[in-house]
Amino acid sequence: MKCEHTKYGRPANATKYRLKNARWSDYYIDVDSFGSVDVESMGADENDNKFTISQPTSGSEAPLFLIASVQWPDSVLRVYKGGSSDRRFQTALQNVNGGLKGMVPDPSIKEVGMMITVAPMGAPGANETDFPFMLSSYNWPNEYLYCTTFRWSVDVHRDDPGAGGYWFFDPPLPPELVEKLPKYKGKRCSINCGEVSAAARLGGAQRILAAAIVAAVAGFFLPASL
Repeated sequence: MKCEHTKYGRPANATKYRLKNARWSDYYIDVDSFGSVDVESMGADENDNKFTISQPTSGSEAPLFLIASVQWPDSVLRVYKGGSSDRRFQTALQNVNGGLKGMVPDPSIKEVGMMITVAPMGAPGANETDFPFMLSSYNWPNEYLYCTTFRWSVDVHRDDPGAGGYWFFDPPLPPELVEKLPKYKGKRCSINCGEVSAAARLGGAQRILAAAIVAAVAGFFLPASL
């Protein structure tokens, strides 16, 4: 697939983003060379946790994005249908250049394209454009990336998955981009929805300050050394 596309102006076109889960704020999306998509908290500031965002000139009506890995620039985050069942959708990091030395055709932009939607729950974070977002397939816009309570893989949930399926971009998306994104208007989550973590809303400087306060309070209550 020839990714000839128009990128947004700075900072979007040069920014490397991490995708932080809104429910479990210490966890970021992590990908590997085999194509699996998970979340991790340890070592979550490496190139396999970082992505670039571009918007192809595909003529699509809704905003379509390619979310490419920094570690593997020819591979993008995507949702695909893993079987005949209507609900068998999975996540993957997929190389856009096909496979088997050209025997496997390149995917189309719409097959690997993603949508970014403003989540229905949670106030802005560090600034008024730092909302939690939902990530879904362009071909299947109601299939959203999310994390369950007992698994750290990034799975796919139909309709609103709750806070485990909301993500903060770190750093925040540019305001001019956020203004163009759709807001979620579908069926709301009703089971095991969770809440957007207060820590997930904090910007970098605020997180450092909060950590310092916690450390100071903890130190105050520690027994003096003999």
